[in-house]
This record gives sequence, C-alpha cells and structure tokens, in this order.
Amino acid sequence: MIISIEKANFTLVTEVWNEGFSDYIVPINMSEDALNYRISSLGLSKSYSAVFEKEQQYAGIILIGIQVIQHVKTMWIGGMSVAPDFRRQQIAKELMNYAKELAKKENCDEIRLEVIATNTKAKKLYESLGFTELNELAVGEILTIPEPTNKDLTFEKIDKKEILDIESNLVPWQNRLMFTNNSYNINQDGTSIGFITYNEIPDAISIQQLQLKDPSTTEYIFDIIGTLQKDYNKKIKLSNFDMSSTEYQQLASLSLQLPLTQYQMVLRMKNNK
Repeated sequence: MIISIEKANFTLVTEVWNEGFSDYIVPINMSEDALNYRISSLGLSKSYSAVFEKEQQYAGIILIGIQVIQHVKTMWIGGMSVAPDFRRQQIAKELMNYAKELAKKENCDEIRLEVIATNTKAKKLYESLGFTELNELAVGEILTIPEPTNKDLTFEKIDKKEILDIESNLVPWQNRLMFTNNSYNINQDGTSIGFITYNEIPDAISIQQLQLKDPSTTEYIFDIIGTLQKDYNKKIKLSNFDMSSTEYQQLASLSLQLPLTQYQMVLRMKNNK
C-alpha cells in the first residue's frame, strides 16, 4: 500500500530511507532533520513523496518533486530505495509505477532521475519502464589545479534570475539555479564571459555548473579553476557535472579522480504530447 509521507510517521520514514540506502554503492544515512532538509531544500514534496507499506512495515520509499523548468513541467525522483528484507518483491516497480501515475495526473511533461552508472539492476528497471539515458554526470575531484595567469578574471555574485533562461537543459534537478545560493558571473576585464555555480563544503568547493557564453573560449577554464582554488584554498570537486558539455572536456584534461558517474535518465510523458 502506498502512503504519502505527509501522512506517514516521519521517524519510520527516516528509518526506511536509511535501511534502503545502508548497503548502497554510496551509503546514505540521515537524521530526521537531514531528511527534512533534503526535501525542503531541493523542492521535493511530502504530499507527492511516499512510502510502501507491507506487513504493517514501511518497506520502501520514494521522494518526488514537481517543478516547471524552462516551461517544461518536470517530475524528479529525488531518491528511491527498498529495505533489504523486502527486496525482490516488486516494491521498487510499484513505487515507480506510482510515480508514473502521479506524473500523468499532474500533467507532467517528463520524469527525470539519476542512477549510478554501475547500478545496472536499477538502470534495467528504469529502462523497462520506458526511461532512456539523457546524459552522464561526473562526481569527483580535480587533481591538477593550474596556477591562474589571468589577473583580470573575477567572480561577481548575481541574481540567478538573470541566467535562468540560458541554463542548459541537461543540468540535473539538484544542480539547477533555483536550488543554489552561490551563482556568479565570471568577468574578464569587467565583461561577463559566463557563469559558475557551486557549493562550499568544509573541505572543498563543489562545482555544479560552469557555462561559458562562447564555447570557443574554453582556455579560460584553467584560469577559472585556478582562481577559484586560490580564493578559497580548498579542493575543487565536481558535483553531478554534465560530461557532454564543452566545459567538461576541458576540465577532464586537468586530471580528474572520478569515484563514480551517474546517468541522468528521462521518461517523456506521451499523454501530454
């Protein structure tokens, strides 16, 4: 039985989340406050998100958000797992089918999610439900940080509304401008050449987006990374960074350590086309 998280016992909701991800490729353990923060900070919905109840226990969980992004009504699966004792009972498929029916009801244009590249079992499930690969995302650390040579390169905090319209369609949900607080124009001699968004975490700067206005000017990438490291004196990491972008190709030449990559997958809702 599907139960909205809004109506569920949130302590038990948190427990099934942690059980489901306890043996994941990248284990995720959260407190109730941390799970609440994930839901609120990423625009997820407790009314759309749900748990699957079986034998009077919460057996699985799915987190869901719906937003209109660049005129496209998008549903995002912000996490889905099944507790170890309830696996191989079609519960993951039940949760995904619930999401598909909800997307139809809410007139969504598409559903997006991410799956770790080595998680072939989950990827096959999503493919069986009609999902296809959209792009691959890098999660890792830049090992070679160049010394910046361009002294006229600066970062200027901007209102993200100014760049919403030029944000790439391939950016995953959690990296979208609407969910970040650090958005900066990259200026060369006072003229904007692009923008960057990132999170500052205790030991690193985690880049979410880096987009140049003119893709032919990728030589600026080295100075951008070097300046960022010089300003913060921290490691520089990539967080779900679009690997199909021209900017990534230049970043990859700096020696990257990629602990994992993810596929962003999409299901186009035919009922709305």
